[in-house]
Amino acid sequence: MSLKSNLLYILGILLYFNSAYSTYQFNKLSRSSSSSSSSSSSSILSSLPIDIQLEAIIASLLILFASLISIKTSGEGQGKVTALLDSNDIIQGYKVQNLKPIEMRLATCDDEVRGVCYTEDLENKANFIDLIKIRKNFKNWIDEEDLNVKKGV
Repeated sequence: MSLKSNLLYILGILLYFNSAYSTYQFNKLSRSSSSSSSSSSSSILSSLPIDIQLEAIIASLLILFASLISIKTSGEGQGKVTALLDSNDIIQGYKVQNLKPIEMRLATCDDEVRGVCYTEDLENKANFIDLIKIRKNFKNWIDEEDLNVKKGV
């Protein structure tokens, strides 16, 4: 990271702490004034002052710019933003032979034993279920059970 981004980080963090402390003081003041005086003065002190809000926004922007500057200057001194996959340093040492291939017949073996299809998640969505048909089948089953009970079977 460059000196410029470090200074912006420090300045932004200091502004955040200052705005947080100012907010604490303001809340303490508004609580003490609302308990000791009428409701008209408490409504005046109910919203956070603009200077504290602006201080927090400026601190956010400073930290954002500092992070952008630190990303920009991390490109090996060239001033370019480097993509993670284009840099050989990051991927160096990664070997594909460490990963074993997975055969699909072995990966789905447990599902096939249980009778689960690999497309079951798609087939059992609410959009693919015919609720009217299911309700009709259930009603027919209930009617058959009622007939069996009446017959004494």
